[in-house]
Amino acid sequence: MLPRLDSELMRAASSDQDLALLTLSIPKFNWDSESGKAVCKLIQDTFRFRDMIFEYGDSGCTIIILGLSSKQVKDKAENLHTDIIAGFAKRHEYHIVSIGIANRALRLISGSRLANESVQALLRAQSDTDSPIVEFKIDFEKYKNFIVGETTRTELAEKRMV
Repeated sequence: MLPRLDSELMRAASSDQDLALLTLSIPKFNWDSESGKAVCKLIQDTFRFRDMIFEYGDSGCTIIILGLSSKQVKDKAENLHTDIIAGFAKRHEYHIVSIGIANRALRLISGSRLANESVQALLRAQSDTDSPIVEFKIDFEKYKNFIVGETTRTELAEKRMV
């Protein structure tokens, strides 16, 4: 997934396009069951580009979402969560469904960093029973300081090479 995410991030940055990474987890869930197949179909119907859907361990999936605003991604996640829970209710099943979301938000960011932010949001969603969907909040001041630090390190490395 990371090579694909890196190339999609470069494409999104060059065209000033929104990109989000959504990570969904249903721990201890049998994906080969009828319920599992129904959840997979819901995910595929919600996010039409199957080549943007990747396995997340054995508990879920990660989805690269292009061209949608942060609000649109959150709305899609809420609808998907509702549909999955409703499907479980029809089958008289109970499973915890958690979703973490991270957005590029006009940043030049690596795929591994965005994936980490998505997983951090997912872990927060898993630990907070009141919020099954959590969006990673970007601290733009920290990001700015990170970029300044990277620039300084690059300049020092270039001076040493001269």
